[in-house]
Amino acid sequence: MAGLIFGKINRKDENPMKAIYSVKRGCTLCGTCLYECPVKAIRMTASGAVIDQDKCIGCGRCYKNCASEAIERLVSPEENTADSGKKMNQTD
Repeated sequence: MAGLIFGKINRKDENPMKAIYSVKRGCTLCGTCLYECPVKAIRMTASGAVIDQDKCIGCGRCYKNCASEAIERLVSPEENTADSGKKMNQTD
């Protein structure tokens, strides 16, 4: 499933370095993320919040304000590569 999410990042009309956010277990249905999202990319279901990756702009407001820490930040493959390169250079 992560491959599908990351596949969308590489479209020419999107920022390849955009952070991806996902709701994991632990959502308490408080609705804070709904109010924080400036583009209304989050909806509530019976099992918790769901982030629409097509609408999400990667701002992180939902992630920063989630009291139950149910939202996790996933990074794109490009960010993983960039981070590992920096770490390698720092140890040389």
